[in-house]
Amino acid sequence: MVVAQGISLAGGDRTRIDSSLTIGASSEQVEVTAQTTALQTDSTDVGTTLTAATVQDVPINGRNFVALVETTVGVNAGSPNSTSNGGHGGDRRLSSAVSANGQGEGENNELIDGLDNNSRYEGVIELRPSVEAIDQVRTDINLYTAEVGRTAGAVINVITKSGTEKFHGSFFEYFRNDVTDARNYFATSTTLARKPELRQNQYGGSFAGPLYRGKLFFFTDYECYRRIDGTQSVYLSTVPSASERNGNLSDLGGPDLTGKVNPTALAYFNLYPLPNQAGTLNTTTGIRQNNFLFNPAAVQTASLADARIDAHLSANNTLFGRYSYNNTVTTTPPLFPSVNGVFN
Repeated sequence: MVVAQGISLAGGDRTRIDSSLTIGASSEQVEVTAQTTALQTDSTDVGTTLTAATVQDVPINGRNFVALVETTVGVNAGSPNSTSNGGHGGDRRLSSAVSANGQGEGENNELIDGLDNNSRYEGVIELRPSVEAIDQVRTDINLYTAEVGRTAGAVINVITKSGTEKFHGSFFEYFRNDVTDARNYFATSTTLARKPELRQNQYGGSFAGPLYRGKLFFFTDYECYRRIDGTQSVYLSTVPSASERNGNLSDLGGPDLTGKVNPTALAYFNLYPLPNQAGTLNTTTGIRQNNFLFNPAAVQTASLADARIDAHLSANNTLFGRYSYNNTVTTTPPLFPSVNGVFN
């Protein structure tokens, strides 16, 4: 009999235990206890596995598991202007941009439960599970095995949770609010005398357990993310003054055409809001500019949900099915507020 103890396997691991047995008498028992070595001799993979305890216990801004991927050696946060960084029109969700081995953000291979999780057209992640639903995150950065190749960057494999023999659940809520923030000391403009609006709520939970003892298990989770943020959108623009709207262009170095301007041109001028600050005088042109300050709020709502069923058919065979839902609606504010219901 050979007993190997202290061996822990995570997603993507390969471990071999070599042992030798000696011939003993019928009354003897030979027990071999082995520990795995730090040197990986059965696979060329170079990477890191983050377990459920790490995923749950490490504080993450926005509960975005991608921040954990960035802790892997050779992996860095992606470029701010990349498609997957959250501010691009192609993907306005929380950022999934990471750069591994100095490669572009679109060179990564995203997997979930070992299955393809890539949007090939835009080069972004398709499904982003809640941290509550993640059991492991495996990030390989070099010398990938054949089944997960196809990339020059990282291979990021997210393993979702399954049910257990006992019922258990969780509930969470995180919030940020401008009520608890101090006003920016350097915001001296009267328009920005008030603090920019910030309302962020992130809440949800999970529930799991057995459906049939020892054979059938379930896991479900839900997360909602709501953010109203005016801290990142302060727009400074130049708009026509009240006199310019009436055709008096003397402050621009032009003639006074009050009452002589084409009605269509006047209607166009009136689509702009009135100035709300004095602005600055351009000494070269003699024209006053930057006379309108606008601080709107961007609005984002994201809903995440997962439902998974695991069936233990035998000691060597298991089967699972998972349904996941991701929906994000992001509204980016324009440069000007609406005038009579029309955005300019």
